Amino acid sequence: MKPSAPKPINSDATLLCRISSDKQAEGYSLDFQERSGRAYAAQRHLSLTKVSSVKESAFKDKRPEFEVYLENAKHGPETHILIPKVDRSLRNIHDLAVVIDFPKLYPHKVLHFFDDGIVYQKGSPAHVVLQLMMLGSVAVWYSHDLAQKSKRGMEEKARQGEWPNRAPYGYLNDKATKRIVVDKVMAPWIVRIKQLAMMGRYSCEAIAQMTWREGCPKRLSKSAVHYIIRNPLYYGWVQYQDIYTKGVHEPLITKELHDAAIAGLERYDRPKYNSHDFLFKGMMRCARCGSAIIFERKKGVNVYGHCTRRRDPCKTDALNKIKVTNIREEEIEHEMERLLSSLSPGPELTARILSYLEETAPHAAKENVLQLSLAQQNMGRIKTAKEKARDAMCRNVISEADYTKQIRAYDEQLVGLAEQIKKLEELAPASIIPLARATLELSNCCCAQYKLMNATEKRQLLDSVCQNFLLDGKNIIPEWRKPFQQVAEMASCP
Repeated sequence: MKPSAPKPINSDATLLCRISSDKQAEGYSLDFQERSGRAYAAQRHLSLTKVSSVKESAFKDKRPEFEVYLENAKHGPETHILIPKVDRSLRNIHDLAVVIDFPKLYPHKVLHFFDDGIVYQKGSPAHVVLQLMMLGSVAVWYSHDLAQKSKRGMEEKARQGEWPNRAPYGYLNDKATKRIVVDKVMAPWIVRIKQLAMMGRYSCEAIAQMTWREGCPKRLSKSAVHYIIRNPLYYGWVQYQDIYTKGVHEPLITKELHDAAIAGLERYDRPKYNSHDFLFKGMMRCARCGSAIIFERKKGVNVYGHCTRRRDPCKTDALNKIKVTNIREEEIEHEMERLLSSLSPGPELTARILSYLEETAPHAAKENVLQLSLAQQNMGRIKTAKEKARDAMCRNVISEADYTKQIRAYDEQLVGLAEQIKKLEELAPASIIPLARATLELSNCCCAQYKLMNATEKRQLLDSVCQNFLLDGKNIIPEWRKPFQQVAEMASCP
């Protein structure tokens, strides 16, 4: 004789309603599932004592809400477990095995997949088990097929230069065009983060704290700042898995600023962030070994700077117990004032420089137009080469891997040419003369302004005119930024 199915202990039932997201493709809302479940319970004369709503994807391996419901259903007083459809409870292999073995482990429980017409319990006929396994297998296949198609769609979107994910900081998702657009509120803060990273004096945590204090509308985490600094999306390129292509969105920064920000973040041997914010912290290096100059307060009064002595020859001096040279912060400040004063060309030389630029402007304009034309021609040749490479791949002359490698190389060349064209357009004589006038005005008044500034303003001024300072004993050697280097050379001429 066949073993008979165990009789249910009671008529109490619990109902599970599940959706994957707020927008269900099949319109299977929580309210609809609950109404169907209550109607089924009334038809079967079951007492519905508990209704649980779960909002999470069944494709994921870890489903905390569903696991909590399942534990309550296993050990709860309700005998009947109502689920609208098989795919509401499972879409992965693990959950399918759990459902199939459920009556063996809990023989007094009854599973009702009421929209599929399945009542599954211990002793159920073989055709019910087969039907359950078939529907479960279809649900698993559907989830994997949907995930594969979604992945291919996102990869194709990235190849076309569109950002396939949720818009990062600085951009917004445009529902109409399905593309990302500039977030005018956060975009200036992205530029600010890149500029702070470029200085090479702040960690990601410090940058996050500084932007929040300065009024950034979103409090960024350390990892968010790190992501912003390294993401090429901000200079106009899309990087998604192994796809790297020029984007169709509007860039927020130049590639030059992006590279400078990464270089600043990765600068070797930069001082660690701590509670002391000394005036010249992170701005100086040893002229002998290239190590950072660190500052410390001695006896709670005076601030001294000295080499960290982590490289030769200073490292050898430390091993030989040769005393390190210390320099007081006040001495450095006096030397900075002297250096800024020497940067001033004076009113007479300033007038001569501006007059020379105005006289040579026509010749410079012709040279600028020639270089711009050559850069545009090179860009056209590279675009033609990309088309030829695509044709060669279609005719199986080259493999897809070789094609991808060539396209990446061409794209990198296009980025360099685009930056060159942008610089040439910015350096047109019409824009050079106002820029030169502003640079000369700053050079003439920077020393006087420096004396009136607070510590933060002094650091910003020094960073704008000089990229680094080298300390040789007690002598400070400036490495002026390019326009100010030329001004310093002209000012030093007799």
